[in-house]
Amino acid sequence: MAKAGFSCLIRRGGVSTAVSNEATTSIGGGRYQITSNARRAIDPATPWHLKVSGATIAYSLITAADFAFGEFTVPTAGANPTFTGAYLPITTRSEDFYEVKGHTLIESDELLDTTVYTSTSRFRKRILGLADASLSLDMLLNAEDMDRLATLRFNNHLMLVEVNSGFSAVFRGYGRIESVERTAAVDGLIEAKVEWKLSGERDEATNLIFGYSDRLIASS
Repeated sequence: MAKAGFSCLIRRGGVSTAVSNEATTSIGGGRYQITSNARRAIDPATPWHLKVSGATIAYSLITAADFAFGEFTVPTAGANPTFTGAYLPITTRSEDFYEVKGHTLIESDELLDTTVYTSTSRFRKRILGLADASLSLDMLLNAEDMDRLATLRFNNHLMLVEVNSGFSAVFRGYGRIESVERTAAVDGLIEAKVEWKLSGERDEATNLIFGYSDRLIASS
């Protein structure tokens, strides 16, 4: 079903907030997700761990994680683990980009050419390479937004963004602001264009990568 563009909502991760022994819910296949929807976007800059019955789970036993949606795969957990670390609030008005009036979200994959002399046909062959994502925001100039964005860009801060287009799945990704452009005309409003780009990082504790996901907030 078609959706009106004005129903879109774009948010950023808020101030990192510590939690201790946060409950998770089993979603099958050795996967566990933080139960509270409001606390699922994990701050990767803060040390974290999982526990079962008070015992810390070795990082080597955590085979996968989706940091943007608070999901961990621990095939040997046996019971619902608890999470201790920090999350980035992303569900309140204070995390909204107030004056966005248009956006472009691009998710892409490099296709690497593997065609060689000994190929038996004239068609190119390709394999999947690096994944990427970028978000461009067209917005009216707002002093509060501009102060936040200027600080994030100046400090090269890793920023979580969420793009909710009104469908079941939402986009969440970790990246950095590449540019903030301001424009104005005598017969118009002062506007800004913000360019955000994915910056996949490696979690030092587990060597797992946090980048982006486009999925349901609640796993199934």
